[in-house]
Amino acid sequence: MLKPNPTQLRNQLYYGDNLAVMKALLHQHGACIDLCYIDPPFNSQRDYNVPFKAQAFEQDEAQEAIFKDTWSNVAYQDHLSEIKKLGHRQVAEFLTYVQVHLPAAYTAYLSMMALRLHYIHLLLKDTGSLYVHCDQVMSHYLKLLLDAIFGKTQYRNEIIWHYKGTGRANKHFPRKHDVLLFYAKKDNLFHPIRVAAAKTSGWTGKNTKWCDDTWADIQTVYQSEERNQRKKYPTQKPFGLLRRIIQASSNEGDLVADFFCGSGTTLAVAQELHRRWIGVDIIIAGINFAEEWLKKKYGTQLTYQRQDLIP
Repeated sequence: MLKPNPTQLRNQLYYGDNLAVMKALLHQHGACIDLCYIDPPFNSQRDYNVPFKAQAFEQDEAQEAIFKDTWSNVAYQDHLSEIKKLGHRQVAEFLTYVQVHLPAAYTAYLSMMALRLHYIHLLLKDTGSLYVHCDQVMSHYLKLLLDAIFGKTQYRNEIIWHYKGTGRANKHFPRKHDVLLFYAKKDNLFHPIRVAAAKTSGWTGKNTKWCDDTWADIQTVYQSEERNQRKKYPTQKPFGLLRRIIQASSNEGDLVADFFCGSGTTLAVAQELHRRWIGVDIIIAGINFAEEWLKKKYGTQLTYQRQDLIP
């Protein structure tokens, strides 16, 4: 159970099921979040949802059981039932279609996401924004969910993050991009961003341009200057990506949440940019990784509270 915190939320790190954390935050604080970025498992059959499995589960069968119970196909019937009770008719109808026509893994994944997106929507302030990081496999399904929960008019952008890579595929073009779906609660805060402009044949000497919805200037962690600065974590995202999101959609002092915080990049960048933050993950290896990195990067400047909701 989340410990009550009557004061302003500031720098909270939770090890546990993010759904339980969301419900408790909503009960205690209401709509309190200015910006939410999530990088959930992609359901892309690449085992992204079990990072550091050996370290996380090798000596802790209870941790593995908790994880499997939360994310496996078994849990989706409970998710579907709760969604129906919440009165999301469009979401329930969409998930019923998925259940009939698509593999069970799709229903499990999308019902899990639908419930969490519902609570994220409630937790956002009226000026708040949500960025959902996904890949080409699930982006169109998630957009349908977001349209139903947030409303079609609250859609802002489908951002394409194109990253470099080598090699070729024999049956299709190489897949070298992720998708970020950007939605607003109501009338969202937004700061236009200027970025370095590439030199072209018609280059006039101006070295910046307004950032658009295709981001090809941000490299992955493994290609950037960050590659030698910290050990790697599966699905770890670069600082540059989160800096752009946080600078565009929040102000200093705002509350930034990441309910699938993994390696803690969102939290580290929020700290750097003088935002308050909340991070949640159900994998103990992820929480420990994020905590270790935050302490290493910020030292005595860092003040936060950690709560372990799973014994």
